[in-house]
Amino acid sequence: QGDPAQFIVMDVASREVKATHPLVALDGSNVSAAWAIVTASDGKVYIGSTPNGTLFQYDPAEDTMRAIGKPVPTDTVIWTLVAGEDGKVYGGTGYSQTLFEYDPASDQTRILKSFKSSSKESHIRSLAYDSDHQAIYVGGADVAKLYKYDLASGTSTALHPPEFNGMTSVYDLQYAGGKLFVRVDPGPVMFVYDPDAPSWIVN
Repeated sequence: QGDPAQFIVMDVASREVKATHPLVALDGSNVSAAWAIVTASDGKVYIGSTPNGTLFQYDPAEDTMRAIGKPVPTDTVIWTLVAGEDGKVYGGTGYSQTLFEYDPASDQTRILKSFKSSSKESHIRSLAYDSDHQAIYVGGADVAKLYKYDLASGTSTALHPPEFNGMTSVYDLQYAGGKLFVRVDPGPVMFVYDPDAPSWIVN
């Protein structure tokens, strides 16, 4: 956070600050905060920012930072990022609750889907990549909802069980060991989903 926010690279062992990069969007506006940081499969690091909704790319080999741009022109925040295959990165935004993809092969972003279905729903708060089923799990905020987005077909399936009723956010998602781990607020409360069954095994 800051004016502008600073991206800082630290050596974990020595605790030495190796590099500092101010985050400034393509239009010259300063980033005030970066909520999302993820390392892609090709080693590059991606940063999602607010209030300009800009995606940044850091190359650790060259120690260079660049602003890629706004994946969703109308949105002001990238809340969450997750790495896929082939260096691809997926992000979730507010306020149109949009899932987007960045492909380093084309150096382009593209909008995959908006999950906003009512005025009460504004944000994607969490994402998880499922390499076994080539899918992205999408956690909604304001109203707690969960979706599975199939990358091959572009179709999405609602997964939220009745226990999500009254909850405000699917705040954290993690796919590991063939299972999806879901943290829902308020609480926090954890659920576990088995996509092969498919069924909720902890709820």
